[in-house]
Amino acid sequence: MRMTHAALLVMLGPALAACTDLAPAPPTAPAAAALTLVEAPPLTLDLRCQCGNFDITPDPDHPWISHVVLRGICQGTHLGRASVVIDQHADFGARTLVGTETITAANGDQLRVQHFGTLTPLSPTRVDFGGPIEIVGGTGRFIDASGSGEFAGGADSAANIGFYNLTALIRYAASGRALP
Repeated sequence: MRMTHAALLVMLGPALAACTDLAPAPPTAPAAAALTLVEAPPLTLDLRCQCGNFDITPDPDHPWISHVVLRGICQGTHLGRASVVIDQHADFGARTLVGTETITAANGDQLRVQHFGTLTPLSPTRVDFGGPIEIVGGTGRFIDASGSGEFAGGADSAANIGFYNLTALIRYAASGRALP
């Protein structure tokens, strides 16, 4: 005797409906909590950069303020060899600077940093600088990166050279590291 699909469903329907009562219950709150990632401690980021390409544009209305863009090559933990673009405003009257860094790792992932610092003029062309930084995200593995630290450096605009060092505690999602 040949059975049609409809007849098979009529016969198996009540049996399948009875099995729904045997399905496992959804996880309770403690079981669900066991699946949550444990927050990893922040990592130390050490970055050492050499800059050799400066663009300095004085503000025509405020000649003591300049827009300064520096480009360089870095070596750092969690980044390896990287490039950096520092875009900042330097106020030589107030001896302050405010700006951002975009640090690009060899694979193209970018880390974004904001800085607020002080300037110490050493000569008409040489300056030292430093202050606090805040890590504000990026792209790739650094998309939700966060952290804080310090930067320090110096530059000689006549020689078109400079250096920049950054040390920070950083959190980012990579290799199973959890974000706060």
